[in-house]
Amino acid sequence: GMTAALAVADAGYDVHLVERKGELGGNLHHVYFVAEGDNPQRLLRDLVNRVIGHERIRLHLRTEVAAHSGSVGDFRAVLHTASDRGPARTQEIRHGVTVLATGGEETRSPRYLLGADPRVIPQSALEEILTHQAERAGRLRSVAMIQCVQPEGAVEYCSRICCTNTIKNAVRLKMLNPGCQVVVFYKNIITYGFREQYYVEARRRGVLFVRYTDNDPPQVRLEPRGARQALVVSAVEHVFGTTLTIEPDLLALSMSIEPSPGMDALAKMFGLPLSSEGFFMEAHLKMRPMDFMVEGVFVAGMAHYPKFIEEAISNAQAAAGRALTLLSK
Repeated sequence: GMTAALAVADAGYDVHLVERKGELGGNLHHVYFVAEGDNPQRLLRDLVNRVIGHERIRLHLRTEVAAHSGSVGDFRAVLHTASDRGPARTQEIRHGVTVLATGGEETRSPRYLLGADPRVIPQSALEEILTHQAERAGRLRSVAMIQCVQPEGAVEYCSRICCTNTIKNAVRLKMLNPGCQVVVFYKNIITYGFREQYYVEARRRGVLFVRYTDNDPPQVRLEPRGARQALVVSAVEHVFGTTLTIEPDLLALSMSIEPSPGMDALAKMFGLPLSSEGFFMEAHLKMRPMDFMVEGVFVAGMAHYPKFIEEAISNAQAAAGRALTLLSK
């Protein structure tokens, strides 16, 4: 959203940037390092500072689009801005084009004792530990990770970024604590693009990868060990036909990425289709990947599907480029 807004504003057009939360940045707030070694937090600071300081961007925090009407070149949107003092403030804006960059988020389904035992955490929480609690990470004896954790009964799909995210955290953990046992239970390891090298690096550092199937998923349970409860993770290792059992200090789950809350209502308001996974569906995958069938409305970032940071940026720049072709007329 910020990238698209800056691209349009830098081209000389006024932009209303509507953000539902009280701060800019979305998921970037929870990404502290990436496999490629770049600094996402520096990128976040730079983008936020540029947006706030841009004379052509009007920022609307804690704001939602309550209604949207009109046609390309003359859209009207009703904005509701939450207030700590009294009722929400309402205003109507007129604009030529609309870019939807509503993002996505990590699911929090209660699988594998998540929420029932503090030692079971999502991968994002492990990244917090690796970033801010290096001493704690250095004391870990054993860490297990389970891939492809989706809510019960949900439509199955690949969230794309999870495998690389897990490998990134596994390598960082091994760098901080080479003696820590790290075991990744996976269905399929999919490292998009040229990211296969990070999987090879994790194997080289001693990360153990154990494949499971839908028919034989890992089992997570608590077992008494004197005065304490041990966290026990076991899975059938199909190559040798044995059951591998470990007692990790932490169990990190790769939760699927789902659309942000309210996508259904937004899709109805704009008259836009959603994919079977619940994300916005483009007009044509190859010919018009940034466009919707509604002229003048474009999609960017994770609102379309889970993406890596550089993909979301190029996606947003492309959406801004499509918007500018109309604005320039």
